[in-house]
Amino acid sequence: MRPVVVAAGTDEAHRLAERLGSAERTAEQWHGEYVEASRTAERWHDEFVKAKALAEEVQEACDSTVAQLETVYNSRSWRLLEPLRRAAALIRSRRG
Repeated sequence: MRPVVVAAGTDEAHRLAERLGSAERTAEQWHGEYVEASRTAERWHDEFVKAKALAEEVQEACDSTVAQLETVYNSRSWRLLEPLRRAAALIRSRRG
C-alpha cells in the first residue's frame, strides 16, 4: 500500500507546485499593475497640486482686479462723469 500513498503524495505535491507557480506569476503581475497605478496616481497628484496653485493665483488676481474696480467705481470722478458716459453711450448706440 505504500507505493499508492507515495504516488498520491507526489501528484498532490506536483499540483501544489503548479498552483504555487501560478500564484507567484499572478502576484508578480498584480505587483506590476500596482507599481504602474502608483506612478499614475503620483503624476495625477502632481498635476492636481499645480492646478490648485494656479487656481489660487488666478483667484488672487481676480480679487485684486475686483478691488481695483471697486476703487474706481467708488471714486468721485467716476460718479461725476457718469452723465457724460451715459450720453456717449447713447450717441454710440444711435450711430451704430
